[in-house]
Amino acid sequence: MSLSKNQTVAAAALGAWAVAAAGLGYMYYAALTARQDAQDDFRRADANIDAIYQSKIFPDAKSISAVKTNEAAYIEWQKEALAAAAAGDRTFAPMSGVQFKQLLVGRVEHLSSLAGGAADGKLAGSGFKWSFDKELAEQAAIPDRDKTPALQAQLDLVSDLAETMEEAGVVEVRSIQKVDAPAVQAQDKNAKKPQRNQKQKEPEKSAFEKSDFEIEFTARPAAIVKVLNALVDDYRFTVVTSLTIKQSDDQLVRKLAGNSEEEQNAGRRGRRRRQAAVAEEQAEGGSKNLLVTDPETDPPLLVAMKFSVYDFLTAQPGSVPPSRKSKADREEEGENDAAGEKPAVAEEPADGVGEAAVPAQEEGEAQNG
Repeated sequence: MSLSKNQTVAAAALGAWAVAAAGLGYMYYAALTARQDAQDDFRRADANIDAIYQSKIFPDAKSISAVKTNEAAYIEWQKEALAAAAAGDRTFAPMSGVQFKQLLVGRVEHLSSLAGGAADGKLAGSGFKWSFDKELAEQAAIPDRDKTPALQAQLDLVSDLAETMEEAGVVEVRSIQKVDAPAVQAQDKNAKKPQRNQKQKEPEKSAFEKSDFEIEFTARPAAIVKVLNALVDDYRFTVVTSLTIKQSDDQLVRKLAGNSEEEQNAGRRGRRRRQAAVAEEQAEGGSKNLLVTDPETDPPLLVAMKFSVYDFLTAQPGSVPPSRKSKADREEEGENDAAGEKPAVAEEPADGVGEAAVPAQEEGEAQNG
């Protein structure tokens, strides 16, 4: 039986609809399956995060190993840095006050003989106390035995600094003082007192001791640079905290302000003669570059400097390492650096009070005997 035309069209339309419905059904199933898979993945990831948050915190073996390696490297670096900074640490054995007074007087006499540009060609003026004004006063009391180590350290530093300045070519040392540490503030009366059974906190022990100094001297620029370099190159850990440089004298202002009218007229006649000579030289084709200043003839500069010396409390009792590098040591280091060799530090005692304190005590006892 043959289908009519209408039946054929209806059958074709029905087949096309069935194919489209099957395609749509497959697409819906695929989308539903993908959504279910995504939800499952999200639930698993969320469960993993919850497990991490709820688990106990503990580093793994790799992290522990890295921390230990870094800690060992830091400790080694700290030891090397402390050894370099504390190379100039020194301690002095206590001596009697009479022995220190004898040592101080002899050392000050030596420092007063150092060459410079002050009166009589010395580094400092007559009667200069080298920071020991209180100890060298006429009615000064003999220092206590327990204070002599600190006084010896002060004398050792001042002696090295004075010899460094003489070597650098400083004109004159005008003043040098050790700045006392600020007094400890008194305890507040309104502060609560600790209970009877409550343990008081012990004050933390400092890792270093600091001594502050102020010095004023006159020198030319080259000598100032040498002094600063010597402080940097010192075995002690020295820090310059303040440096002020200004003119020590203005010759023009002083001459114009202090000369009499007759001297000023003579000065004017001299200037006119010099101006005439310069005009004549220029007319003859001479140089027009005139010298207006000369560092070697200008007044020296006035330097006010504050510096601190740190001691890291690493020296053994009675240990006095070299105080400063001598000129020969620095020249030898320069030759070694040029040759590519590493300079060796010579273990030699410093001059004067840089030696061990025991021989000084024996000398004092012999003089007393």
